[in-house]
Amino acid sequence: TLSISDTNLENKMKIFYDHVISKQADTDFNYTLISAWVYSGEEDEALATGWLPTYFYTNDCEFVNESEANNKQIWCQLRSTRIECEKFRAKSKHLKALKLNNFSYKYITIDDLNLQSNKDQIKDRLYYLYDKYVTHKNYKDILDKENFLKYVIDDSSHFILFYLNDEIVACTAMQQFGSALVSGLFFWDYSDPQLSLGNLSNHLEVELCKRFNFKYLYIGVYSEIPSQYKSYIKGVQVWTGRKWMSNKRQLIDIAKSDSHSNTLEDFVDYNKFQKLLEF
Repeated sequence: TLSISDTNLENKMKIFYDHVISKQADTDFNYTLISAWVYSGEEDEALATGWLPTYFYTNDCEFVNESEANNKQIWCQLRSTRIECEKFRAKSKHLKALKLNNFSYKYITIDDLNLQSNKDQIKDRLYYLYDKYVTHKNYKDILDKENFLKYVIDDSSHFILFYLNDEIVACTAMQQFGSALVSGLFFWDYSDPQLSLGNLSNHLEVELCKRFNFKYLYIGVYSEIPSQYKSYIKGVQVWTGRKWMSNKRQLIDIAKSDSHSNTLEDFVDYNKFQKLLEF
């Protein structure tokens, strides 16, 4: 999807199409990665048309090296998810941590973090929490400490730090692009799952957006059954590649379809996808 005008391309986003796999002999299947360099001033339009600042290339590939050499961040065209902040309503059960005397939180910028006299200890603690989180989730794609600090901490502009008994137990890392915040990663130690800190984080991120008079909070990609919880968030919208969708029943079906699509035959069932995504 070419979401930004391709006329007058000077200082316009540069879009890259990597045609990874094509099977045309007995079926009709093409697998293409769509990425871009987004220039300063284009971030709001890019976010509004499904682009997110993330990529799936290996860090030693030529494209990543070229992007870093040109000081360009790679964005990808994805099934982005956002919350319209004025429509968001937190559930009371997700705010119960706020009533605890030994619980607190604070917003902090990357500049504030780097000015802390104990910044190294804080970053060590954040990596410890991240490692516990990905181990608990049994994730396979895990960052070592060097890449965690580079891609999660140093690439973020704002953080929410969650404290229990004056100790950091969770963190949300976010990036500001134009007049929006993009939620990058939430991680915590699961010491008390009943606190529901992930859901509380959504509330606090929306509140920060409202403080800045930002209309949207972008919360990553909508993909497979683990993303279904996003369909229950008040004010949520999902990018289909052509428009933003907010019908909960449809979003649940899309997530199920993702998880149940495992063969080439599943991927080329275009009639099913046309009905789901309304294209």
